[in-house]
Amino acid sequence: WKVGHISCPQHKHLSAQKKKDEAFKIQNINGEKTLYEWKAFGIDVFMTTLPVLSSEECEQAINAAEKHALGNNGWTTSRHYAVPTTDIPLHVIPEISNWFVSLCSERLFPLLSCQFGIHGERLHIHDAFLVKYSHTSQRYLPIHADQSTHSMTIALNDQQIDFSGGGTYFCHLESAFQPSKGSVLSFKGNLMHGGDPILSGTRYIIAAFLWYDDDEK
Repeated sequence: WKVGHISCPQHKHLSAQKKKDEAFKIQNINGEKTLYEWKAFGIDVFMTTLPVLSSEECEQAINAAEKHALGNNGWTTSRHYAVPTTDIPLHVIPEISNWFVSLCSERLFPLLSCQFGIHGERLHIHDAFLVKYSHTSQRYLPIHADQSTHSMTIALNDQQIDFSGGGTYFCHLESAFQPSKGSVLSFKGNLMHGGDPILSGTRYIIAAFLWYDDDEK
Protein backbone atom coordinates (compact mmCIF):
# COMPACT_ATOMS: atom_id res chain seq x y z
CA TRP A 1 0.00 0.00 0.00
CA LYS A 2 2.93 2.39 0.58
CA VAL A 3 3.95 2.24 -3.08
CA GLY A 4 0.32 2.74 -4.06
CA HIS A 5 0.01 5.79 -1.82
CA ILE A 6 3.07 7.39 -3.41
CA SER A 7 1.53 6.87 -6.84
CA CYS A 8 -1.97 7.94 -5.80
CA PRO A 9 -1.83 10.01 -2.58
CA GLN A 10 -5.48 11.06 -2.91
CA HIS A 11 -6.81 7.51 -2.81
CA LYS A 12 -9.29 7.32 0.08
CA HIS A 13 -8.36 3.92 1.48
CA LEU A 14 -4.61 4.30 0.96
CA SER A 15 -4.68 7.70 2.66
CA ALA A 16 -6.59 6.21 5.59
CA GLN A 17 -4.00 3.42 5.90
CA LYS A 18 -1.17 5.98 5.88
CA LYS A 19 -2.80 7.94 8.72
CA LYS A 20 -3.25 4.73 10.68
CA ASP A 21 0.36 3.71 10.04
CA GLU A 22 1.60 7.11 11.24
CA ALA A 23 -0.57 6.94 14.39
CA PHE A 24 0.83 3.51 15.27
CA LYS A 25 4.48 4.27 14.61
CA ILE A 26 6.67 2.91 17.41
CA GLN A 27 10.05 4.54 17.86
CA ASN A 28 11.69 2.29 20.45
CA ILE A 29 11.03 -1.05 22.12
CA ASN A 30 11.80 -1.24 25.82
CA GLY A 31 14.07 -4.27 25.60
CA GLU A 32 13.15 -7.91 24.97
CA LYS A 33 12.54 -9.01 28.55
CA THR A 34 9.22 -9.07 30.37
CA LEU A 35 8.07 -9.31 33.98
CA TYR A 36 4.79 -10.96 33.03
CA GLU A 37 4.22 -14.69 33.29
CA TRP A 38 2.05 -16.68 30.93
CA LYS A 39 0.69 -20.11 30.11
CA ALA A 40 1.54 -21.68 26.75
CA PHE A 41 -0.97 -23.74 24.80
CA GLY A 42 1.22 -25.47 22.25
CA ILE A 43 3.80 -23.26 20.55
CA ASP A 44 1.56 -20.57 19.13
CA VAL A 45 -1.06 -19.55 21.76
CA PHE A 46 -0.18 -17.77 25.02
CA MET A 47 -2.20 -16.19 27.82
CA THR A 48 -0.81 -14.10 30.67
CA THR A 49 -1.60 -15.36 34.14
CA LEU A 50 -1.86 -11.86 35.66
CA PRO A 51 -3.09 -8.54 34.24
CA VAL A 52 -0.80 -6.53 31.98
CA LEU A 53 -3.19 -3.55 32.10
CA SER A 54 -4.46 -2.01 35.32
CA SER A 55 -8.18 -1.89 36.03
CA GLU A 56 -8.04 1.90 35.61
CA GLU A 57 -6.45 1.59 32.15
CA CYS A 58 -9.14 -0.86 31.07
CA GLU A 59 -11.95 1.39 32.25
CA GLN A 60 -10.42 4.49 30.66
CA ALA A 61 -10.16 2.71 27.30
CA ILE A 62 -13.81 1.60 27.45
CA ASN A 63 -15.00 5.07 28.49
CA ALA A 64 -13.01 6.75 25.71
CA ALA A 65 -14.48 4.40 23.09
CA GLU A 66 -18.06 4.84 24.33
CA LYS A 67 -17.59 8.63 24.42
CA HIS A 68 -16.24 8.61 20.86
CA ALA A 69 -19.11 6.44 19.64
CA LEU A 70 -21.65 8.74 21.28
CA GLY A 71 -20.30 11.77 19.47
CA ASN A 72 -19.54 10.12 16.12
CA ASN A 73 -22.62 8.21 14.96
CA GLY A 74 -22.01 5.09 17.00
CA TRP A 75 -19.73 2.08 16.67
CA THR A 76 -18.39 0.96 13.29
CA THR A 77 -19.68 -2.36 11.96
CA SER A 78 -18.20 -2.71 8.46
CA ARG A 79 -14.45 -2.03 8.61
CA HIS A 80 -13.56 -5.71 8.23
CA TYR A 81 -15.27 -7.06 5.15
CA ALA A 82 -15.00 -10.82 5.72
CA VAL A 83 -15.52 -10.89 9.49
CA PRO A 84 -16.99 -7.54 10.64
CA THR A 85 -16.84 -6.52 14.28
CA THR A 86 -18.61 -3.82 16.28
CA ASP A 87 -15.60 -1.67 17.07
CA ILE A 88 -13.86 1.67 17.33
CA PRO A 89 -10.41 1.90 15.67
CA LEU A 90 -7.89 3.11 18.24
CA HIS A 91 -6.11 5.49 15.89
CA VAL A 92 -9.16 7.80 15.65
CA ILE A 93 -8.95 8.57 19.40
CA PRO A 94 -5.57 10.34 19.85
CA GLU A 95 -5.24 9.83 23.61
CA ILE A 96 -6.00 6.11 23.27
CA SER A 97 -3.76 5.75 20.22
CA ASN A 98 -0.80 7.35 22.00
CA TRP A 99 -1.41 5.25 25.10
CA PHE A 100 -1.58 2.03 23.06
CA VAL A 101 1.66 2.80 21.21
CA SER A 102 3.41 3.31 24.57
CA LEU A 103 1.80 0.11 25.86
CA CYS A 104 3.19 -1.86 22.92
CA SER A 105 6.63 -0.34 23.32
CA GLU A 106 6.91 -0.83 27.06
CA ARG A 107 4.90 -3.96 27.83
CA LEU A 108 3.29 -5.81 24.93
CA PHE A 109 6.07 -6.16 22.34
CA PRO A 110 8.65 -7.26 24.94
CA LEU A 111 6.07 -9.83 26.10
CA LEU A 112 5.50 -11.18 22.58
CA SER A 113 9.23 -11.17 21.95
CA CYS A 114 9.70 -13.61 24.84
CA GLN A 115 6.67 -15.72 24.03
CA PHE A 116 7.40 -16.27 20.34
CA GLY A 117 11.20 -15.99 20.42
CA ILE A 118 11.23 -13.04 18.01
CA HIS A 119 12.75 -9.56 17.89
CA GLY A 120 10.28 -7.06 19.34
CA GLU A 121 11.63 -4.18 17.26
CA ARG A 122 10.53 -6.00 14.10
CA LEU A 123 6.88 -6.06 15.18
CA HIS A 124 4.55 -3.44 13.75
CA ILE A 125 0.89 -2.59 14.37
CA HIS A 126 -1.23 -3.13 11.27
CA ASP A 127 -4.56 -2.47 13.00
CA ALA A 128 -5.87 -2.10 16.55
CA PHE A 129 -9.44 -1.58 17.65
CA LEU A 130 -11.69 -1.78 20.68
CA VAL A 131 -14.43 -4.37 20.17
CA LYS A 132 -17.84 -4.47 21.81
CA TYR A 133 -19.71 -7.78 22.09
CA SER A 134 -23.25 -7.82 23.44
CA HIS A 135 -25.95 -10.46 23.82
CA THR A 136 -28.39 -7.99 22.19
CA SER A 137 -26.27 -7.16 19.10
CA GLN A 138 -22.99 -8.78 18.03
CA ARG A 139 -22.80 -11.91 20.15
CA TYR A 140 -19.98 -13.83 18.47
CA LEU A 141 -17.41 -13.90 15.68
CA PRO A 142 -17.33 -16.74 13.11
CA ILE A 143 -14.29 -18.91 12.54
CA HIS A 144 -11.58 -17.11 10.58
CA ALA A 145 -7.86 -16.35 10.33
CA ASP A 146 -6.48 -12.85 10.82
CA GLN A 147 -4.62 -10.67 8.32
CA SER A 148 -1.53 -10.68 10.54
CA THR A 149 1.56 -12.63 11.45
CA HIS A 150 0.69 -12.27 15.14
CA SER A 151 -2.51 -11.19 16.90
CA MET A 152 -3.48 -10.34 20.44
CA THR A 153 -6.61 -9.58 22.41
CA ILE A 154 -6.73 -7.75 25.73
CA ALA A 155 -9.71 -8.28 28.04
CA LEU A 156 -11.09 -4.98 29.33
CA ASN A 157 -13.83 -6.17 31.68
CA ASP A 158 -14.74 -9.09 33.92
CA GLN A 159 -16.40 -12.32 32.93
CA GLN A 160 -19.18 -13.32 35.37
CA ILE A 161 -19.41 -9.72 36.64
CA ASP A 162 -20.04 -7.83 33.38
CA PHE A 163 -20.93 -10.67 31.01
CA SER A 164 -21.15 -14.43 30.65
CA GLY A 165 -19.99 -16.62 27.80
CA GLY A 166 -17.53 -15.32 25.22
CA GLY A 167 -13.85 -16.11 24.75
CA THR A 168 -11.60 -16.93 21.82
CA TYR A 169 -12.08 -20.42 20.40
CA PHE A 170 -9.17 -22.12 18.61
CA CYS A 171 -10.04 -24.92 16.23
CA HIS A 172 -6.77 -26.84 16.58
CA LEU A 173 -7.05 -26.79 20.39
CA GLU A 174 -10.82 -27.39 20.41
CA SER A 175 -11.10 -24.99 23.31
CA ALA A 176 -12.02 -21.37 24.10
CA PHE A 177 -9.87 -19.06 26.21
CA GLN A 178 -11.10 -16.12 28.29
CA PRO A 179 -8.32 -13.99 29.78
CA SER A 180 -9.12 -12.12 32.98
CA LYS A 181 -9.54 -8.34 32.99
CA GLY A 182 -6.32 -6.69 31.83
CA SER A 183 -4.72 -9.95 30.68
CA VAL A 184 -3.44 -10.68 27.18
CA LEU A 185 -4.10 -13.55 24.79
CA SER A 186 -1.55 -13.73 21.96
CA PHE A 187 -1.36 -16.11 19.01
CA LYS A 188 -0.21 -16.62 15.44
CA GLY A 189 -2.51 -14.78 13.07
CA ASN A 190 -2.92 -17.71 10.68
CA LEU A 191 -4.62 -19.89 13.30
CA MET A 192 -8.29 -20.59 12.67
CA HIS A 193 -10.27 -19.11 15.56
CA GLY A 194 -13.53 -17.37 16.43
CA GLY A 195 -15.34 -15.53 19.18
CA ASP A 196 -17.60 -17.70 21.34
CA PRO A 197 -21.14 -16.32 21.85
CA ILE A 198 -21.91 -13.87 24.64
CA LEU A 199 -24.78 -15.20 26.74
CA SER A 200 -25.48 -12.06 28.78
CA GLY A 201 -24.08 -8.59 29.35
CA THR A 202 -21.41 -6.77 27.35
CA ARG A 203 -17.81 -7.78 26.73
CA TYR A 204 -15.07 -5.32 25.71
CA ILE A 205 -11.66 -6.24 24.31
CA ILE A 206 -8.83 -4.59 22.43
CA ALA A 207 -7.81 -6.59 19.36
CA ALA A 208 -4.57 -5.93 17.51
CA PHE A 209 -3.27 -7.29 14.22
CA LEU A 210 0.53 -7.21 14.03
CA TRP A 211 3.02 -8.00 11.31
CA TYR A 212 6.54 -9.21 11.79
CA ASP A 213 9.18 -8.03 9.33
CA ASP A 214 11.64 -10.90 8.81
CA ASP A 215 13.78 -8.78 6.51
CA GLU A 216 14.08 -5.76 8.79
CA LYS A 217 17.61 -4.84 9.88
